[in-house]
Amino acid sequence: MSNWVTVTTDNLNASSVSGKVAIIRQIATNKGMPDPAPAAIATITGELRAVVGFSGKYALDTVLTAIPGGLLDFAVKKIVRDMSKTVGIQLTEDERTDEKVYEARVDKIRLGDWPIDLPDNALIIAPVQASTVVPSIGRRRRRFTHRHEEGS
Repeated sequence: MSNWVTVTTDNLNASSVSGKVAIIRQIATNKGMPDPAPAAIATITGELRAVVGFSGKYALDTVLTAIPGGLLDFAVKKIVRDMSKTVGIQLTEDERTDEKVYEARVDKIRLGDWPIDLPDNALIIAPVQASTVVPSIGRRRRRFTHRHEEGS
């Protein structure tokens, strides 16, 4: 099994919040909106990858749609909360608490204080090398000489 996984609509349908996913999709259909799942999946996947990459402690996987497997349930619940907001459903008290937990955990990941699964195929980013500056010591030209004096 892979350490990093791609979140799909199947993950949403098989999750503990699958009932809410069905309700959200039905509301979106009734309002003439597209399925909010793909956009929410892309947004949260990008957000989590950015946080993991920003930490500087963890490596990203080469699969650009993959997130650490240990964050899958965490991500699915955030995706469903975002989908709820998209169709105008108010979050429950438990969901608001989950949102606070999400933000706190994201901050810990950003700081490198939360364990993350190692990527299956680490994305190797070439280090940026600062240009080398060699000091040049030469003779300074005098800006003010006797020719610049008044009366000369």
